[in-house]
Amino acid sequence: MRMKILIAIPSAIAIASLAFFNVAFAAEAGTCAGDDPLANIFCGTNLAEMLNAAFQVSILLGAILAMLRIAYAGWLYMGAADMWSNITEAKAVFADAITGLLILLAIYMILFQINPCILKLNLDPNKTCDPKTGTIG
Repeated sequence: MRMKILIAIPSAIAIASLAFFNVAFAAEAGTCAGDDPLANIFCGTNLAEMLNAAFQVSILLGAILAMLRIAYAGWLYMGAADMWSNITEAKAVFADAITGLLILLAIYMILFQINPCILKLNLDPNKTCDPKTGTIG
């Protein structure tokens, strides 16, 4: 188990650094990638736009990590034909990943149902957000 952790942590750091390097390079070049929230984190013109993009990316990253945990749990479950300890560990990982996905979904849905403008941070006092449509104008 310790060896898996020693391999997983540097791998995750390397993948994250490559992703953020590409984002920083896109912002440096002055080309934003349209609707892609990961590429648009640093393309915003103000703090509110960057925080909105960071929130969207954090929800997306959480969902991706939960799906990777589900895949890992499936690998544990399928690879443990006669090891009951791996099956119980796989079931626990499944439960944790599904719980995490439900929490992410609940966060977004609760905030959207309260007021769609909560999900769109606006620091400009001259612009108001319409709670019915969630548009800033």
